[in-house]
Amino acid sequence: MRPIRLLLVNPANGSSFWGLEHAVALFGRNYSTAPLGLATVAALSPEHWDVRIRDENVAATDLDEPCDIVGITAMNVQAARAFVLADAFRRRGRTVVIGGPYATLEPERCAPHADVLVIGEAERTWPAFCRDYERGETAARYVEREPIDLAESPVPRYDLLREGNYSSLPIQTSRGCPYTCEFCDIIVMQGRRVRTKPIDRILAEAEALRRSGGDTIFFTDDNFLGNLKHARALLAALIDHSARTDWRPTLFSQASVNLAEQPELLDLMVRAGFSRIFLGVETPRRASLEEAGKRVNARGDLIERIFTIQRAGLMVWAGMIVGFDSDDEAVFDEQFEFLQEAGIAVAMVGMLNAPPQTPLYARLDAEGRIDANADWADNCAWTNIVPRRLSRAALFQGYAGLVQRLYAQENYASRVRANVARMGPARTGESASRLPHGTELRDLWRAIEVFTFSSSAERRRHFLPNLVWAFRHHPRRVVEAAIHLGMWSHFETYVPKLVAALEQAAAHEQVRAREIAWRRREVPAVAT
Repeated sequence: MRPIRLLLVNPANGSSFWGLEHAVALFGRNYSTAPLGLATVAALSPEHWDVRIRDENVAATDLDEPCDIVGITAMNVQAARAFVLADAFRRRGRTVVIGGPYATLEPERCAPHADVLVIGEAERTWPAFCRDYERGETAARYVEREPIDLAESPVPRYDLLREGNYSSLPIQTSRGCPYTCEFCDIIVMQGRRVRTKPIDRILAEAEALRRSGGDTIFFTDDNFLGNLKHARALLAALIDHSARTDWRPTLFSQASVNLAEQPELLDLMVRAGFSRIFLGVETPRRASLEEAGKRVNARGDLIERIFTIQRAGLMVWAGMIVGFDSDDEAVFDEQFEFLQEAGIAVAMVGMLNAPPQTPLYARLDAEGRIDANADWADNCAWTNIVPRRLSRAALFQGYAGLVQRLYAQENYASRVRANVARMGPARTGESASRLPHGTELRDLWRAIEVFTFSSSAERRRHFLPNLVWAFRHHPRRVVEAAIHLGMWSHFETYVPKLVAALEQAAAHEQVRAREIAWRRREVPAVAT
């Protein structure tokens, strides 16, 4: 008998901030990061099954590709496309399974589009589904109610990913976050107890990536230092692994701002090959941080802590939010000035959203401040909250102006220069791993080639003087400078489209607010 054919599909994200699709193309890639969840599900599937992965961010899906089961993952920004795919495959007689974060948070929205839902972590539920499918008696839902031991999670099937098409390949070393941010769905899906993967398993995954030719690793942990003891041990093991194999991949991850209070960990990160870190900064307003439960950021001088991390030798990226209850019209200028002073070039500023099942959703729903007609899928484009001190129209307008200012050419370049300058010369122990090598050299040359010979005059004015400055003053940081200057090509294209959509949304909200006011007789009707 032929093996059961499983097709795993990662729906297209569409144009997005994090896709960086307009920038990665300049460096010869198709997308920023590979779909780790599907590679893990593939590894959890029976060895005798025929398993394939199709990532729509890399290539279009063939709806008529021969298969028995279609497994579709979806984050919130992928949900609409996931439903289109699911419906199309079901019309062709395939068994469709939907899982991932969106199915976990919004199972009732997914149910009409799927034969089977996998809700929560998949390490136990997916093998159970596979066994049931072989017996011909699957359930409608497979729900994981208990946190799994990460030792049960297999080495992902990296061999099924087209690794050359991605800027980085992912490894997960832990799940969960110890903090209680009101707006965050991570603690809903993965819990507050940080569960760590055995270090020998992580090294096995790194070795699989090395054999596949990968040389940039994104540690997908929501907080890399959620368990400090584990993080230190892992970094020491990675340094030793690099010394034994002479493989020095570029590393990056996500962390909380209290990383600045861990000088030993910072030193280990840079020695291990970390070049950048994403921080959940959220806002410079202490009242908003307190309101959101982000008290870890409210301690001490936020700017100085960011400087400490940059001085250690890292490019800092940040997640920022506008629309907290404490936010008023002045918050947009505050965020702009903060990011310019901090020298954070890549800042994903979004509007506050309330994902289902989060404490924020429960509070705002009780207060009648959830807009049931609004989508929460992409907080860069829309929000489902009704702000307290701002109208929705004012939030859209202020946010559009903030993003536009942040990604104006000179403002962006000045933040790149500020971070690079603060990193200073490479330090002892860092130089061996931070000399440009492999893909970094290729990316440096590609950036020079594209921005010098085949770009517009505006792009050349943005890129060349700043790269010359880096060569003259910070030669060891040229690669990071070039990569970040090159990233502006994404924001150059993405931001104007986002701003146009936000201005349209603001106009819609103004009309809707007037209609509501008219119905309440708060303003007179306009004669026509």
